[in-house]
Amino acid sequence: MRAAPVLVGLLALAGCGPAARAADPAAAARELGAGTPAAACAALRARAVVASGGTAGLEALRARARCRAAAGEAEAAEAAARAALAARPGDAQAHLELALALVARSPRGLPEALVLLRRAAALAPARADVAFLLGTLLLDDEQAAAARPPLERAVALDGRRAGPRLALAVALVEAGDAAAARAALGPVPELDPTPEEVARGRVVCGRLAGWFRGLPEGAVAAYRRAAALLEADLPGQAVAALEELGRARPGFAAAHTLLGLAHLKLGNDARAAAALLRAADLNPDDPTNQVYLGLVYLDRGRAEVAIERLERALALDPFEARATAALARAREGAGATAEAERLYRRLAVLDGGEPATLRAWARVLKALGDQAGAERALLRAVDKEPSSFEAHLELGAIYQARFAGGAPVEARDSAARARRHLRRALELHPGDEAARKLLKSLEAE
Repeated sequence: MRAAPVLVGLLALAGCGPAARAADPAAAARELGAGTPAAACAALRARAVVASGGTAGLEALRARARCRAAAGEAEAAEAAARAALAARPGDAQAHLELALALVARSPRGLPEALVLLRRAAALAPARADVAFLLGTLLLDDEQAAAARPPLERAVALDGRRAGPRLALAVALVEAGDAAAARAALGPVPELDPTPEEVARGRVVCGRLAGWFRGLPEGAVAAYRRAAALLEADLPGQAVAALEELGRARPGFAAAHTLLGLAHLKLGNDARAAAALLRAADLNPDDPTNQVYLGLVYLDRGRAEVAIERLERALALDPFEARATAALARAREGAGATAEAERLYRRLAVLDGGEPATLRAWARVLKALGDQAGAERALLRAVDKEPSSFEAHLELGAIYQARFAGGAPVEARDSAARARRHLRRALELHPGDEAARKLLKSLEAE
């Protein structure tokens, strides 16, 4: 059973490129979600949506179809789309727009929409949007095997967008092809995915881990009781419960994983590592074991082994933020600054741009000589956490250096910015000598 229709869950996440922005579908979608379709859709319904052939513009077309349906214009929209197709029977775009009008009006329009999209795919085999929509609708119709070829085509045509890759991964998971699903998902964190796309990727990777595959309900219930004990900060009781479960179900990999985490809470690193290694042997598809083994080895100073485990975790689940963060720190510590920068950039996508991540990213950007990139990251950090002393201090240092080496007009602006951030840093930490010296150097000029 599917948790949610793929068209809603994936096509809505396809992203907004230039063609989409022309009709502002993102704003329309937000308004629709807030229950105010009239305000959201008025401008969108009136504007022409430019078809680009890529998957970005597809979201604008979908948003317009939804707006028309929400405004009670679904029947008229379908009639207009049918008239357009009658006038242009060889036009793939006319087929696609009628298909969208049909599914926006009613789920009963899905069979005809699939026929139309197959015709559109034959007319325009190089159009990624047609292939993507056909694939997602086939997934909605629980035809995962049939969805795979058009989604593979969409990725081949427009593989630098997250939406087609996520949809393809769903089809591949349904087909039982875990390796191909991971290959499809691998690049997604570096394709500027939305937070919703990141969340969907994590769901797909969770399915690949197969924690409870083939286990009876009683064993799963016992696992959840032990997990509740651990959640309640009762690791000793959790260990007792999990050891009993392990004797009854020695092949239950997730129970060994949880046992390892309980031992970590108790400070028993050796026992934790043994349990996690056992879990990794039993279920090599679960990244959780690799993540925590990597963390244990990092704590023990075994960086090379830790990095190997963390990279294995990311190969299994490219959305694993803990592994990405630990690997970024390990790479930075080893002097691999360029690789650390890539990982911190990726982490800023996965954790939504946490201030600590943005500050770390700025640190390695600065080390690489990218002062402008460091500035952007730190401004984002200050925007998210106005009380971040570290971010204000670093911004003050960047602007002070720019003031010292800039042309007169730029120098004045940089000096003003440096003073503002350094004064804020001193408000947060009045005794900080570094901020005081930087500010004094500005006032001396």
